[in-house]
Amino acid sequence: MSINVKGLLGGAARVAAGAALLVAAGSAMAPAHAAKLKAQISSNTGGTGPGPLLSTYFDIGYYGDYTDGIIHLTNVSGQAACAYIFVFDQDEELQESCAVPLSANKDSSFYISGLVSNPAYSGGFDYGLSGVVEIISGTPNGGTSVFATDGCDPAASITPLTAVNAWITQVSIAAIYGYLLPSTTVTPFTDDGQPDAANLATLQTDLGVLGSDSGSSGDGVCYVNPWVAPTAASDITLPQ
Repeated sequence: MSINVKGLLGGAARVAAGAALLVAAGSAMAPAHAAKLKAQISSNTGGTGPGPLLSTYFDIGYYGDYTDGIIHLTNVSGQAACAYIFVFDQDEELQESCAVPLSANKDSSFYISGLVSNPAYSGGFDYGLSGVVEIISGTPNGGTSVFATDGCDPAASITPLTAVNAWITQVSIAAIYGYLLPSTTVTPFTDDGQPDAANLATLQTDLGVLGSDSGSSGDGVCYVNPWVAPTAASDITLPQ
């Protein structure tokens, strides 16, 4: 059995500008991509925050020829929290989901490539490793689905908690006079306020179906690959 999850995304520009982000959630259906039902996690406070719902776009190129980026999270709530992660491709399909547990005042940094390397649907990122990441900050829920990590489960009931700050570091390469010059930009996630409870519940129901459908393959579960800062210039490889 397969499901399709689609939403109405405002596009990278509106995401970066802080517009309310609409995301996809559909019911179980077969075959994959046979039809799409629309719902939203969108903010119910107009995207003005303060919010447990955070969002951003990402673009790291193509498999075999990409410039990886980094997502940075901090928990400033003074209590244990979870960053529940939902990853959408360019076609507005939910492709991967996972969670990051964060103790009080904890920080975590990981590569974007780990969020796109295991899509639920084949071809999800064939047209480029780009899309939208949404994070819901919440209390640990003790869930145990295939998407869960240490009691943080995006497929289980989520109690939103204003706790997590997030930034994304993306790399760009400019060709100037025959030279390739790399640069990076660090951008905070857009603060989109409170997630819409009804549509979040719909999305979680679909994650339950997706987890059952994936079975032992594990497709659709993103991987948090920790980022380690280079300690010497020899640890840094520039593009050829």
